[in-house]
Amino acid sequence: MKNKTRLLAAAVAGTVALSCASCSILPFGGAKKEDIIEAADAFASALVKCDAGKIAKLTNEDKDSDAVAKLEEHLGGTYYSEDQYEVAEAIAKTITYEIDEESIETGKDEAEATVVFTMVDYDSVLDGVEFDYVTDALTAIENCKDETEVELTFEFTLEDDEWLVSNLSDKSFDKFYSFYGYDLDIIPDLTALVDAWSTSNTDTYLTLEVEFCEDVSEYVDDMTYTVWQDNYIAMEATPYYENMVVFCDFSVDGPLEPGTYDISLMFHDQQLGYGTVVIEDNSSIGGGTGSGTGTGINGYGTGSFTPSIDGDMYVATADATNAFVDGLEAEGFDIDFEGTLNVDIVIVLGDNGEFEFAADNSTLATNIYDFMEANIDPIMMDFLSVSSEDQLEATAESLGLDTYDTLRQTVLDALVLEFEDYDFGIYLTGTYTTDGDTIYFESSDVTNFEGEMNSDGSFTVDIGDTSGLNNNEPLVFYPAD
Repeated sequence: MKNKTRLLAAAVAGTVALSCASCSILPFGGAKKEDIIEAADAFASALVKCDAGKIAKLTNEDKDSDAVAKLEEHLGGTYYSEDQYEVAEAIAKTITYEIDEESIETGKDEAEATVVFTMVDYDSVLDGVEFDYVTDALTAIENCKDETEVELTFEFTLEDDEWLVSNLSDKSFDKFYSFYGYDLDIIPDLTALVDAWSTSNTDTYLTLEVEFCEDVSEYVDDMTYTVWQDNYIAMEATPYYENMVVFCDFSVDGPLEPGTYDISLMFHDQQLGYGTVVIEDNSSIGGGTGSGTGTGINGYGTGSFTPSIDGDMYVATADATNAFVDGLEAEGFDIDFEGTLNVDIVIVLGDNGEFEFAADNSTLATNIYDFMEANIDPIMMDFLSVSSEDQLEATAESLGLDTYDTLRQTVLDALVLEFEDYDFGIYLTGTYTTDGDTIYFESSDVTNFEGEMNSDGSFTVDIGDTSGLNNNEPLVFYPAD
């Protein structure tokens, strides 16, 4: 509904008034002006109250006439949606009117009067705006300070000593009630249409199926499903639809990595279905070969680290906080980060005397999520220039969200996705030799380094100054399970 609708409504009403005035079709004299004012006031009041029955009684229309039937249909409460009627009632409550007494013309059995109606300028706050809920539209109407005017000319006929409106069929009355049936862009509540949902899986594939009791095909493009693997986002995508069922699929080229997979189907902020699938351990790292699936999911790492050589695998946990925070600060983050970000470092001692030294990104993805989650509130405060949780809640509310938690999770997921390809650039290859408990590593990429075997089967490597990794402290590598 465009502004031109409102302007045309006023123009039509004004044209009727001007044409009658210029033609002087009504002879002066006859009816008392006070009687016309009283009749105009009664009819205007009925219009404001949107009382179809009362309006019809104040006209000379037959109760079965097209004009009355149309009025009752539109004001009766069933022709439009519940949301549209709620909005129409809210607009109607803002209407006031004033009878232009100077416009009154009277004759023996005929008269007319112009009434100026003032109402909220609903087009200014509803046109082209997408609302999550009808309450958002009602709030917009309530807070709107702009007003618009509509002029209607009432033509009266004297019948059985009662002045009745005789021009109810004029299009100007249709225009007056154009706020009924306003084409609201309100997101429907699809949760009420969900019949059931379920999850299923194979070794390489899992899915969430959400069944609806009505056709929702027109909304599928606005649906999104998210797959989490052990609390970090593995995939976000648009589902597909068939026979009133929405399918949310996730598959990989090889076996699914062991872990907990959560799938959620969302339509804007409405959760339409949710499922959890637990994949048991199908493979193991170590055993001298370091085998793993190595499938990679949505850019996050490599799954369990897959070495390029056969041999014995050892893993050390390194404190990567300083190195990661240095990168964040370079990106403009200016807060005091809390917590620790760890990354697993793998060394494979090959059967052929070669070694491979690398970061295992499969653990890095989850650890980045946990680290950012621990710091998301101060990040949000810094970004939004607020200093309290109450202000964060107020900001979320101003964005139309139910709670700050919704905003928090949305930003957290988006932020973590920014780091989906992050790695510390740790990858070395070379040769190694042993002499008693000492392991000598030689590589063309870095200065040669050494490791010392420990009594428990682990060995310690002094990595030196490696961009703050592990606070420049030695790493202890343990045999992979």
